[in-house]
Amino acid sequence: MARKLSIPRRLFKYRVFNNLTLDIIIADNLFYADPSTFNDPLDTRPSLNTDLPTPDLERALRKFVERRVGAEMKAAAKTIR
Repeated sequence: MARKLSIPRRLFKYRVFNNLTLDIIIADNLFYADPSTFNDPLDTRPSLNTDLPTPDLERALRKFVERRVGAEMKAAAKTIR
């Protein structure tokens, strides 16, 4: 039986109220900082609820990591030239 996902009624994003904040509201976009930039390594504890089998998730994660590493290597190669 599939689990019903609950969508939060509110999402809090604490920030200064300025033009960027208005743009976020108007464009309906959110920015999430890279967890490696957080000042507390325990700030992020992601959880994943999925109906995919573990091998499929592992394959997807491997593909994402390969793409990321490939992009970083390509960028590093450009700076070396």
